[in-house]
Amino acid sequence: MASACPARARSHRLAAALAAQAVLTQVVLGDVLTPGARRMLRQRDAILFARRPFRAEAFAAVLAEGQYPAAIPGLWEIPPECGDARMAALIPDAIWDRLADPAALLRHVLNPRRVERLLDRLRLLRPQLVVLCGGSAGLLAPHVAGLGLPVVWRVHAHHASRHNELSKHATDAFSRRWHLAASQAFAAGARIAARHVTQMWLTSEQDAGRFAEVFPPGQMRLMPDAIDAAPGDDIADPPTARVREDDPAALATALHALGLPSAAVARRPSALEEDEFARFNPWTRVLDWRFLVQGAGPLAQGRLAVDTGAILANAFITLHPRRRDLTEVDVVAVLPPGMAAAQVTALISVAGGETIRRRPPPHPVEEAAGLLALTPIEGQTELLAWARTAEPHIIPQPLEWWPPGTPLSGTPVPGATVLRMRMRVTNAIRAVAITPEADDKADGEPRIGQTLPGPHLWTRTPPPSSQRLTEMSNRHRGETAWLIGNGPSVRIEDLDALDGRLTFGFNRFHLAHGRTRLRPHYTVTGDPQMIADFGQEIVDESGGAVFVADATPPALKGDHIWVRQMGIFPPLFSLRADRQVSTGGSSVYVALQLGYLMGVRRFFLYGTDLNFTFAPTERADGMPAAMGEGNHFIEGYRSGRPWLPPALREIMTAFATARRIMELEGGFIRNASRGGALEIFDRQPFEVALAVR
Repeated sequence: MASACPARARSHRLAAALAAQAVLTQVVLGDVLTPGARRMLRQRDAILFARRPFRAEAFAAVLAEGQYPAAIPGLWEIPPECGDARMAALIPDAIWDRLADPAALLRHVLNPRRVERLLDRLRLLRPQLVVLCGGSAGLLAPHVAGLGLPVVWRVHAHHASRHNELSKHATDAFSRRWHLAASQAFAAGARIAARHVTQMWLTSEQDAGRFAEVFPPGQMRLMPDAIDAAPGDDIADPPTARVREDDPAALATALHALGLPSAAVARRPSALEEDEFARFNPWTRVLDWRFLVQGAGPLAQGRLAVDTGAILANAFITLHPRRRDLTEVDVVAVLPPGMAAAQVTALISVAGGETIRRRPPPHPVEEAAGLLALTPIEGQTELLAWARTAEPHIIPQPLEWWPPGTPLSGTPVPGATVLRMRMRVTNAIRAVAITPEADDKADGEPRIGQTLPGPHLWTRTPPPSSQRLTEMSNRHRGETAWLIGNGPSVRIEDLDALDGRLTFGFNRFHLAHGRTRLRPHYTVTGDPQMIADFGQEIVDESGGAVFVADATPPALKGDHIWVRQMGIFPPLFSLRADRQVSTGGSSVYVALQLGYLMGVRRFFLYGTDLNFTFAPTERADGMPAAMGEGNHFIEGYRSGRPWLPPALREIMTAFATARRIMELEGGFIRNASRGGALEIFDRQPFEVALAVR
């Protein structure tokens, strides 16, 4: 079980390590999860207990009126940053006493009914061992031990002494009293857990000494942490050096000490034939390939190599631990022109230095049809799709052809034919899909199309996200726009030459203002991590009109235009960007949709290198993240913060969609970048493109 705490990332890593030793069911208590993290955990059959809704503002208002609140908060519902000296004075001693009670550590997620539900699940599962991960989770030890189950408590720090030290260093009355209450709650919680825990896993000798007051030494085992200890992370401890990952051998030894079998000596790691799937789009050059490996362990890493042994750029492998000792390998790669899928090899490095090698199937499924746009018009929905076959199959049927009364017809574009038709989309329609003919084969090789689940969510005609954006419709009709990426190939003299052109900049382009006279007319940011980290800075510093594309209006001050953004796949192109846009994996795709609304049909891309170098890591919720600089012409572009890894499948599919939309209307998207690896658009030398008006 993992409790919600600052060390929840450690909890998820420990769960992955334990999954390699035995069949694991993970229980997550109180984490605030993204949809992707929730989906990933449920794929592992995790049990999720969400935190209760609690409004600190309403709590403070009740106290200000001199009333005793009906709902007493848990410690994590009114953390120190929520309070001040006035708040400290408002909270009566009786409530501070409740906050110092160990129950305050889990009040935000568990109540008696939920505890009983949790125990019922444990009775059904009948586990051989329950591991409570985190300082708060130790309070469950009496309940679990009452079922006759052995209990391990994995503690990442001696929180009682940590919060006691923080109370001494606090700069305001509320923080001082809050940390003192937390110290008392954790100390009492440790005394409760000590009577019921079979074994305790600690991260340092210092913490073992602190817990020795309530735990006998023979009960404690040293299990170094899976996460680096940052300097100053724990006031009670001096800064520590990098600690090693959760060690499978150490875990196996600990399990053996409990009299439990483990998979320390597991079967030889191998790739499995079952459930393998590979598709390839010869136009976008995207290889989408998934397969299972067994015995990879929690610390496995993946790379994609070509026959020469070189590691392929723009190829990312994500490993998803599943049940037992299975791991799903998810490969997404943009293959260079002329390279076949059969020329690459996935290299999965596993514990012990062994490497699993696997090639894609010799004939991956070819993606031969797809969806481009769904636009509500006159009570119906106009569908734009593409296909490489003469008579693709459209779902649902029947359809009203466009124009009415005419047979299905299409317009040729490079690599496909664009089809236009009309249909009615209701809540009852579960999906819109286009596939090649059911029995279509190309030299015996199967083909596949695309499916959009829940199409009514896209076509329900939301109101404009901004009246200002609606008023920009056709503002630049007939003009040519430049989309300025921030890739390392950018030259300052090129930016100066674009001064005065219709330009779109992205994210933190304003950091280059001191080096170039170019000031983009529009700045677009559609990356949720970028908005969370730097959104206010982008609004304050960019100049011109700033578009912030997000699912809901962002909590940003100052002059900016919100653009409603939906994360769907396939990434449909919005012909009404004032109502909503599709993410498409990049802010560039958002800008293409905005430019289309403004009447632009001719685009040049510059500085869109599609070259990414990063170190994979994880966010606190267990979702993949990336670390690293050097992907931009601006130094320190990410300010050392983690960012979302590039979604190549979404990016390339979106760019192919945008190109076909523009070419359908006689326009174009061309790549005028100096280098880079973006080849889906025709290239044009920068100097030649500069002459186009």
